[in-house]
Amino acid sequence: AFRHTERNIAETGMGLCLSMITKYANSNKCNRFFQAYMIKLVQELLVVITDTFHKSNFKLHAMTLQRLIMISESPALTANLWNPPQHFSSNAEYLHHEMISLLERAFPNVHPQEVKQFVDGLYAAKREPPKFKQFMRDFIVHTKEFSNVDCSELWAEGKTEAVDPAQSNQLLLPGMRAPE
Repeated sequence: AFRHTERNIAETGMGLCLSMITKYANSNKCNRFFQAYMIKLVQELLVVITDTFHKSNFKLHAMTLQRLIMISESPALTANLWNPPQHFSSNAEYLHHEMISLLERAFPNVHPQEVKQFVDGLYAAKREPPKFKQFMRDFIVHTKEFSNVDCSELWAEGKTEAVDPAQSNQLLLPGMRAPE
């Protein structure tokens, strides 16, 4: 459902994914689940976040990525996510490293230092959703993947929250909206 181009299906799938990872993070199967799927989930999220077809679910993508970063630092996740020949001091460090590697391979035109700053910014803002989303928006625009595409949906969440509740009710009722 991550890559589905039908908006409703993708939104339902992302909502289910977020719910599922939250439940696994608080279960006794946390270690096995995230050892098997953490990197694949992050990889799929980064693909849909940075492509031009999945802008409408930006809020859910951001929330899911933010949650995965926080899970990587959780004391509930005690098993190492990396393979034995590699060595990292923590799962969070490993995930940080993998995110940088994935993005550098996906965007060879972006300087490695900028990719590192982006991932560092996500980790720094992991407990501040608005700041986290802004880092993501800035990176998406910076990669120039959307240079010839309308990016307004990346900011749609803020616009819908700014609508007056009375005005929003009027928009829902036929005939209550002034003619254009």
